[in-house]
Amino acid sequence: MGSSGNNGARRVSLDSWIAHHQEAASRIHPSTRPRSSEPTSINLFFARVRGSSCCRGRYTVAVQMELSRIVINENGQEQIIFLREVDGPRQFPIVIGLFEANSIERRVRGIVAQRPLTHDLLVNTIEALGGELQDVFITELRDHTYYAKLRVRFEGELIQIDSRPSDALAVAVTADVPIYVAEDVITEAMQS
Repeated sequence: MGSSGNNGARRVSLDSWIAHHQEAASRIHPSTRPRSSEPTSINLFFARVRGSSCCRGRYTVAVQMELSRIVINENGQEQIIFLREVDGPRQFPIVIGLFEANSIERRVRGIVAQRPLTHDLLVNTIEALGGELQDVFITELRDHTYYAKLRVRFEGELIQIDSRPSDALAVAVTADVPIYVAEDVITEAMQS
């Protein structure tokens, strides 16, 4: 599934994971499903939110994205993950840490650790407390830093939990939930 170059970088094909992941998108909570005939990758999100100031009181256009490639350079600290639009041609990279890149790669390859890793622990905790991880949402790009939210449905309410995008993406892969990115974030990321 992966290949190595002379510089120690590994590229992982994610096509089989993406096919499986698209099925997960059909399990999105009804309150966030589009009500019109618009493409399913673009949804308007508006939710009553606890614990977050992001998106409160305004509509945000969210575009469904999927993992397209992971580039791991074991000689460096920063790894790159590429997200691409589900129903369109756009894609952009996000720099993440080696731990998160390896965690995502293991999940994509179907390798499950004997004991729960950090991202497994978080997903298990959400479920044990009666919540349902609905999706992850990359909400902002400010000062060259991405911001993300884990969106958890609990007792009929949508709770958004602040997260680094690298952790949010690792959690999305672990829980097999959709990844959304704000339209303005995609636009800005593609310009920089």
